Amino acid sequence: MHNLFQNIISWTSANWFPMALFSIIFFLGSIAVVSWLIVRIPADYFISKNAGKRAFKSPFLRVLFHLLKNIFGALFFLLGIIMFFTPGQGILTILIGIVLLDIPGKRRIERHLISRPKILSAVNKIRRKRNCPPLET
Repeated sequence: MHNLFQNIISWTSANWFPMALFSIIFFLGSIAVVSWLIVRIPADYFISKNAGKRAFKSPFLRVLFHLLKNIFGALFFLLGIIMFFTPGQGILTILIGIVLLDIPGKRRIERHLISRPKILSAVNKIRRKRNCPPLET
């Protein structure tokens, strides 16, 4: 295990420029994607009983949509956790991931996160810049 960490450290030291470039791209990309997703949340999403429900006539499309939505939700959730240790918007990315996932207790978790004054303020600031109404809580 000790050799593994030494190998990682030596590889990172030898490849510092690509790592720095990746970090900058990842940081800027996360800001763009999270901002784009935040403005797509309906203003009444956190108070509506039918939030996130979409009606598809085709069972294939319904299954495909839920599969893709959950894959992206898990990806955003994991990226948000990674962003606690790297540059990026960790809490907002985790919130987007949870919004996309279909998990038990999701509404309670979402409402808990968005009820935090700093998170709600940051989300509504992004929405205001894009001329979107603030989220209703």
